[in-house]
Amino acid sequence: MNGADADSIKEKASAGSIHWIHILLALALPFVFVTGMHPAFIPVKTAVLVFGAAALSLAMVFWIRGRTETVLNIRREHLYLAGFVVWMLASIFWSPDLFGALAEWLPLASAAMIWFSWSLYYGNEDQDNRKQFELVQTVVLVGLLESLVVLVQYFGFGLRFNEDVVGKWRVVGTFGNPNYVAEFLVPVFFLALNLLHHETRTVHRKFYLASIFFLVLAIAATWSRTGWLLLAGGLVLYAWIFTRQSRQRISSMLYLVMARARWYLLSLFALLTVVLVLFPVIRIDRTLMRHAANTASISGRFFIWEHSLDAMVDHVPFGSGIGGFAKAWEDAQYRHFSTGDTSGVNHAWINDRAHNDFIQYAVEGGIGVILFILFWARILRKGAGGFRHNDLSIGVFVALVLLLVSSLGNFPFRVPPNLWLVMFLAALVSQHRHLDNEQTIFRLDLSRAKNRMLGPLLVFALVGVVWGTGHILSAAHLRAGEDALGKKDEENAREHFRLAVHFDPGNARAHIRYARLLADYGDLRGADRHARQSLDILPFPEAWAVSALAAASSGSNELAVSLLERRSTTYRKIPGFAADTIRALADAGKVDAAFLEVQRLNAILGEIDLESTDWEQAILRANGAACLARMARRGIWYPAFQANPAIVEHDGGIWTADSGFLHREELRDGKWTRVRSHAFPRAQDVLSLCSRGHEIIVGCREGVFLLDTKTGSVRRIPGIRGRVPWLALSETAIWLIEDHDLVRVDEPGEGILRISGVKGRNLGIPGSLAIRGGRIAVSSSSNLFLFDTDGNGAWESVPWTVRDCVPFRQGVSLLVTDEKVHLWQHGQSKPLDSWTHAIPGARILEIGSDFFTLSDGAEFRQIPVSGKTNFVLPPELPGRLGVERSKAAIRTGTNTFVVARSGRIQPADSARTDLIASPLKIGLHAGQIWIADLPGLKRALVTTNLIVPVSSKGPVLMASDVSNFCLFSGGELVLSIEGKPGRTLARDVRGIRALAVDAGQVLAGYEDGRILRHDDGTGSLVWQCTNSIDALVQRDGVAYVAVSGEGIYRLVQGQKPVLVLDGTSGIDISGVSAMSIHGDELYIGSRHGLVVFDCRSGSARMIDVVAGGAVQALTQGFGNYGTALAVFDNELVLLGRQGRVILRLQGGPDWPKRISSAAVTDDLLVVAGESGVRVYQDINNALQPWIPYFRRNK
Repeated sequence: MNGADADSIKEKASAGSIHWIHILLALALPFVFVTGMHPAFIPVKTAVLVFGAAALSLAMVFWIRGRTETVLNIRREHLYLAGFVVWMLASIFWSPDLFGALAEWLPLASAAMIWFSWSLYYGNEDQDNRKQFELVQTVVLVGLLESLVVLVQYFGFGLRFNEDVVGKWRVVGTFGNPNYVAEFLVPVFFLALNLLHHETRTVHRKFYLASIFFLVLAIAATWSRTGWLLLAGGLVLYAWIFTRQSRQRISSMLYLVMARARWYLLSLFALLTVVLVLFPVIRIDRTLMRHAANTASISGRFFIWEHSLDAMVDHVPFGSGIGGFAKAWEDAQYRHFSTGDTSGVNHAWINDRAHNDFIQYAVEGGIGVILFILFWARILRKGAGGFRHNDLSIGVFVALVLLLVSSLGNFPFRVPPNLWLVMFLAALVSQHRHLDNEQTIFRLDLSRAKNRMLGPLLVFALVGVVWGTGHILSAAHLRAGEDALGKKDEENAREHFRLAVHFDPGNARAHIRYARLLADYGDLRGADRHARQSLDILPFPEAWAVSALAAASSGSNELAVSLLERRSTTYRKIPGFAADTIRALADAGKVDAAFLEVQRLNAILGEIDLESTDWEQAILRANGAACLARMARRGIWYPAFQANPAIVEHDGGIWTADSGFLHREELRDGKWTRVRSHAFPRAQDVLSLCSRGHEIIVGCREGVFLLDTKTGSVRRIPGIRGRVPWLALSETAIWLIEDHDLVRVDEPGEGILRISGVKGRNLGIPGSLAIRGGRIAVSSSSNLFLFDTDGNGAWESVPWTVRDCVPFRQGVSLLVTDEKVHLWQHGQSKPLDSWTHAIPGARILEIGSDFFTLSDGAEFRQIPVSGKTNFVLPPELPGRLGVERSKAAIRTGTNTFVVARSGRIQPADSARTDLIASPLKIGLHAGQIWIADLPGLKRALVTTNLIVPVSSKGPVLMASDVSNFCLFSGGELVLSIEGKPGRTLARDVRGIRALAVDAGQVLAGYEDGRILRHDDGTGSLVWQCTNSIDALVQRDGVAYVAVSGEGIYRLVQGQKPVLVLDGTSGIDISGVSAMSIHGDELYIGSRHGLVVFDCRSGSARMIDVVAGGAVQALTQGFGNYGTALAVFDNELVLLGRQGRVILRLQGGPDWPKRISSAAVTDDLLVVAGESGVRVYQDINNALQPWIPYFRRNK
């Protein structure tokens, strides 16, 4: 064999490889998908397209090197397409993000390579049409198989890869979207129809006929209006072209129909049978019919096109750069809504596709799109002039026209199988020779140019392989990260998202997922970096929020607010974004701006399609936020002692957790000043803190984290997922309480020892944890557990409920009960000191070897082991202590103190008289606020901002109506009428659990089941039941009583009590905490939620106000604005008729934590919680703009 023969063999082999790569692409692109990737369809198809183009590049290299002929004919379409691809490559340099641009350019370049490989190779070969027919037949076979997949999905026999695309029964094939698969199947239908017309072999004709039959069924089953219109329009175009090409149009059509009537009649009959009979019976439902009639997608496209043209004008002449459409379009959308124009508000969302490929390329490529248009104009001209009645030209041309028409309303150029198909059809059309005299622009001499061509082809192949591999790995890690998040495995999720970004820096979804997780871990600098990269590629709304959080953490509050305003304005459709902006404005003191933002939101409520009830609740919270901000202008804040144990002394300062940050404060010029903050979004759930070296250990509701105070980095201790209320340190390990277990975390976190109990005795619910001298003490109710550092333990029963315990000396422990402090050793007790009143919650802080400090939120004193009080600190300085036993930080209102080992408190500021201790209940009467806190009862005078202490012991209850106020405190029952001095109704009363006042009549419910009337001064018995009374309410002579373990009774004087609601109704009303009545509706609050009972019909229903939320209290609504106000842990909910939520009040800088009670008059709202009491005034003016909204929803 000579050299020429060898070169000829190589050339044929490389030419054959080009053909087979196209065959493999035709088979692989439609069917390849990986459910273990996110998304499962498009990324892997894109990678396969790029891999195929890379393989074609290598095949072209060998083909060019093996060419014996030295000339290639270059035509105009080659120059247009090559020029457009090069222009878009150059646009990468002015695109917002390099990697995002590369991710868009490579599929485009791959499609161009596919077209060049086909048209150059076959355009310069004296080939017959055999290989073209083979490839067309392969495409038809692929279409038939895809149709079968669609029909199997449609009839519910499996293969449902994605059920949440549009509707329950819409199918997606192996494309991931019904429109994508319809756009593919319609052109294949016309290729099959063309083959059927020119096929003479019976077996092949049956195959084409079966393909046509199933293709039509599958197109109908997609419920894609685009597919239906393309099919109908294509049939008209096909028939028109077919008849124009016949010399005798009418006679030829009649001859065709008569000669092949048998096949047409049989296929038509079968098709009509299935479509008209089987489809309506089996699967057509109202959801699909509504989808078919829905015009929102059409109006949405016009909205996108309008502002895409604005974006195009913004970036004339060079465009935004390939991959820059999403950012350019978002900028245009922002400008539109920032003017106050609300048209198109329902379509305000992210868009990385213009739903018109030509417009999108115009936005990204600027004037370069002219080359793209000229290319397709050239291809269509060749196709329209090259029809021959005995080949594939008609079917190919019609299929190509339909895909180009579809690109005017969708984006087939962005769907890899459809992109491959349109370029393949263009390559077939480009082989028409009717314009031969004007086709060739110049002839390329390969003997001179092939060496210059090899380099770019090899580089393209290498880049394609590297990028495609990274693209697949990125999508796989993104899916793995989301799966890990679903399992709450955040460590693995963070690593997977990091790898997803690493393998494909252009993956915007990976960037935003990683940014959100980094923000959760406190790395806001890294989170901001990835969020901003996501904004350049695909501006997810979450990215604006992450950047805003990062700006706030660095002290740039103005920037944070502006970023949130940008998000809420751009995505005006989402009320939740407006709510975030309103809160940020309100917290920043920009009340008028917050007020204006809510007015803008309420103005478009009629235009927003509220498809989600969460959005409606977001509106209610937004209204509430602005309302609170406006009312707070004239409000008063009565701070309470800090009840949060998450405060710790560290390196001469203190660390506290608050509002998403860990703050460091230091004593400067006699005042505690915040000097540094680390973002820690879980801070709202922080339960405990302790320090070690340069690290702060943070116990949360879902695990333990370590904050490095030097670097600001946050890492999680693996293996701890539960609630961690207690932390302590030994020399070599971290000890903590996780839910019901004692856990030892060995250094450096390599091992975990979990202890659930001792000798068969479970720990129960641990109430304290302390370490001293290698001994670990855990208290749990009346049990004391003592362990050594190896986890060996002993258990002792204590005759009291233990509030706190600390190992003191060898074998001796300090125990705190409700009334005394004891030295405890092996069952023997020695009381050290009596407490002035019995208040649960006292804690020990050991300071020296012979004394300790003790605080319960009412008093704070230092006690020597001798038992005599050394000194008592002023009662105005008490506070809840930090968790470290050798040093402590104390927060009292807005002041902070550190207790040193010597017992010295710094600084000893003057006492504050406006401090209260964890308010439990509040009441309003005659311009006075009555506050029941831990040590007693206080009266706040709203007009003077003063709190007047009132002597009190024991529990406190309050009840009021329009003019009467009843107070039970210290065993004394007092009634005040119209603000006059109170009249004592009873003294030395015990056991009252509920009060109700109506027109001067006072009813009291007792724990022994009695209901007494006290306003007459006799305490006459109204009713005696078996169980205790949980709640009581009365109106117009009718009382409703919640009896523990029984239900709700109606009580009318002179009549027998009637059980109106119990557990047999299917509603759990156990644990009733409060009741309120308005008109015919009785509101019942319990630990399970809120129930509305219709007093007339006797019907009841549970209201989903706060999922799983326990109702703390119920009171009347805001004057004419609502019927009842329900109090939950962290928000107030204003209810209208039938329990409809009409306003949600939640949060502000001084919003009380863990709300316990609320009271309201026509112009005053008072909210009490652990952190203090907040008074809001001027309700009517604050709510004035929403009166129409309230009236609509009452």
